[in-house]
Amino acid sequence: MTPDLKRCTKCGEEKPATLEFFYAYPKVKRGLTSRCRACAAAVQKAYVEADPARSQKIAQDCYLRNYEQRKAELRAQNRKRMADPEKVQAERERAKAKAQRERETTPEVVNARQRAYRERHKDDPEYRERLRVRDRARYIRQKPRYLSYSAKQRAFRASVPGGWTGEDVRQMFVRQNGCCHYCGAKVGRTAGLAWHVDHVIPISRGGSNFPENLVIACEPCNRAKYNKMPWEWLPDQFSPPNS
Repeated sequence: MTPDLKRCTKCGEEKPATLEFFYAYPKVKRGLTSRCRACAAAVQKAYVEADPARSQKIAQDCYLRNYEQRKAELRAQNRKRMADPEKVQAERERAKAKAQRERETTPEVVNARQRAYRERHKDDPEYRERLRVRDRARYIRQKPRYLSYSAKQRAFRASVPGGWTGEDVRQMFVRQNGCCHYCGAKVGRTAGLAWHVDHVIPISRGGSNFPENLVIACEPCNRAKYNKMPWEWLPDQFSPPNS
């Protein structure tokens, strides 16, 4: 069935009386605006360009005036959307793919947008707290990677040979059964005790950065040992190599 035609009062062209060509306007009989979408967009663009500051002020006032109502509507929409896990997962995958395409095709636009957002919210305590929580969670997830990079930097500055990866750390955990090499306490998130990767022979005392010179140690033991040899720190537990 062919839709009725409607004449735009701005450009005078006749177009199908559908939402594809006209905006919805429930207060009139046919429920459509008198101007077509193209003309309405051109008028709006000219209005904004004539006085950008005024347009921005109007938009901000409208946002603040309808903030609570819009917030409630979005929450209701999210509750309804979360009722279908498969649909939510599909939306997340589409959003990730779109973000990845943007980063690959227009990285300068993405970087500029992120810098502008950080600049606008740099003094916002809530924003800084979100960043702190996010960075902490990222560090916990990728702790072996961060520790490996940090150790490589220290070894490079000290001109010490060797290197290791996150996989080496995971193998150390398995070998030590998730326990501190010095005191035997369980470490990690499940145990609630922080852990470090320790150089048995400290780098500052001539130790290498190879995995053979590394062990998992709880934070208190690693800080107490500092740059001491194991037999200097715990003489009852360790003996010098030549003794």
